[in-house]
Amino acid sequence: MSNDNSEMSARTEALLYSASRAQHVDKLILPNLQKGKLVISDRYVISSLAYQSFGRDLSYDKVKEINDFATDNLSPDYTFFSI
Repeated sequence: MSNDNSEMSARTEALLYSASRAQHVDKLILPNLQKGKLVISDRYVISSLAYQSFGRDLSYDKVKEINDFATDNLSPDYTFFSI
């Protein structure tokens, strides 16, 4: 997202990220999973939970709810964290 939107509200930011995630799931992740391919992604719902919920002080439950809707509850089999 552009730094030109520094005045963007936390709620707007969370909704835009979840909309982007919905598009990513629909156009890239699901079609490849349906073809039996392995999908590796560098960000997913857990990123929004960290950045929008804890980083931007939004309700964890709300951020999870909009991301669950955006991904149609699609969850990764594995999640790796880099420290």
